[in-house]
Amino acid sequence: MSLTLHLCQSPHDMRRFVDLPYEIGRKWPNWVRAPRIQARKTLNAKKHPFFNNGNAAFVIALRDGRAVGRIAAIDDLGHAARYNDNALHFGFFDCEDDPQAAQALFDWVSDHARTKGRSVVRGPFSYSVHDEIGLQIDAFDQQNFLLVPGNPHYYPALVEAAGYRKCVDLFCYGLPMENMPARVITLGAKIQARFGLTVRSPTKASVRADVHRLQEVYNGAWKENWPWRPANEAEFAYIVESLLEVADLRYVQIAEDAEGRMVGFSIAIPNMNEVFAKMPSGRLLPTGLARILWYSRKNAVKTMRVIAMGVVEDWRNRGVDVIFHANQHAIGTRSGVKYVELSQVLEDNEMMKRTAAMCGADIRMTHRIYEKKIS
Repeated sequence: MSLTLHLCQSPHDMRRFVDLPYEIGRKWPNWVRAPRIQARKTLNAKKHPFFNNGNAAFVIALRDGRAVGRIAAIDDLGHAARYNDNALHFGFFDCEDDPQAAQALFDWVSDHARTKGRSVVRGPFSYSVHDEIGLQIDAFDQQNFLLVPGNPHYYPALVEAAGYRKCVDLFCYGLPMENMPARVITLGAKIQARFGLTVRSPTKASVRADVHRLQEVYNGAWKENWPWRPANEAEFAYIVESLLEVADLRYVQIAEDAEGRMVGFSIAIPNMNEVFAKMPSGRLLPTGLARILWYSRKNAVKTMRVIAMGVVEDWRNRGVDVIFHANQHAIGTRSGVKYVELSQVLEDNEMMKRTAAMCGADIRMTHRIYEKKIS
């Protein structure tokens, strides 16, 4: 059977690019994908702010005219400006268990990197560190949480057969709510009282009003962690608006000192993949929208994900994160949440790993960023 690669250049091509993971995913019920409308939004270069300071090329692999794989070559100019590491990224990789097709896709990325004079390819980043990153390498008997990548078990073998090796791992920590140690809850209250911090849950209006202060904390909190890079104003606005679409603002916390200065924030979101798992086609019609409305009614989602937790530099190691975890536990318990995931934590982020261990959380899933040197 003939294998060809097709560069996506038309709306029809991009529809095929969007549709492929839903076709592959029919066989893998633990791999939960967002609705197709969200996937189309992400892949719309006219609307996604990544393309204000980056570019990407998209390819599908066709076997006798049928799409069997896809990949994107991604040039993150913000990353290049920060690290000057001469890297090209790959992302949006999906493929049937077809080693020949996967090899052809990765060879195309390598050729693309050479034409740009790059010396290394890393990924998956879809598109940048502010989007979904990493390839799932274990725990294939468990479902991925919202905005965390998932994939079939054979993907790591396809990537490694193409010459890619580990660059860094990211951990998803899981914690049954009932297992949160009582001492953490007590300690959080004591720390908050000792420092006179105010912790509040915002409204949508106040989030938008505070967007510049939130961006300052967001960009500063992880600045020492590779491959982090600052989000520009358009990217951060996009992040905020995307999270507001799925956020339950009861789970969002902003900490301020006695002078009203923002010292940190924590964002947890309902794990809507509980709902999306019930609509594997990713289509809103004829029944998908009704399922979303029913299964996402207030307090119906029983798991949540702590997606971001940032503290300004001069307040680190003073227990602000403990306050957030204690409050998150109280809020989640009142809302009927049974399980929380803290993700994704870089394997060398010792502070977050210690906090997860203190809370009694264990690693439930691992994602890997790969790299390959290009000659």
